Amino acid sequence: MFDNRTLHQDYPLPDADNFLQDDVVRIAEAITAIDNDFFQNSVDLQEKLEQEERINAERFRRIKINHLVDDQLFNV
Repeated sequence: MFDNRTLHQDYPLPDADNFLQDDVVRIAEAITAIDNDFFQNSVDLQEKLEQEERINAERFRRIKINHLVDDQLFNV
């Protein structure tokens, strides 16, 4: 059996010379790995967006306070 792999993520690839019963398992492994990678990327992206929202909210709060007291109490 040939063990072809993708270049970047090392997902298993089918080969024309492999038995279909072997490649079906390899394709299922690849799809599962891709699904896991997409899920983890979406979780990481969501966490990053939430962190940026917290940072922007804090920045806005500081700008608003500085404006209300007409002074630079907080660095923005």
